[in-house]
Amino acid sequence: MSVKHFRVVLATRLLLLALIPLAACNNNKQPEKPSIKTFASPDDAGNMAIAAAKSGDLRPRF
Repeated sequence: MSVKHFRVVLATRLLLLALIPLAACNNNKQPEKPSIKTFASPDDAGNMAIAAAKSGDLRPRF
């Protein structure tokens, strides 16, 4: 194997080793919104809590 061929192979491998972590870290997802709901009034919040307690449904309702 010639020196020139060895350099090309080495450069290719180093380039791939540098690009793989970059490609893995490239995350274009939008951050998730917080799961906090703001109610218009305390009565609305209370009514939602009572409805959830009566239904037995533990999933948040947004």
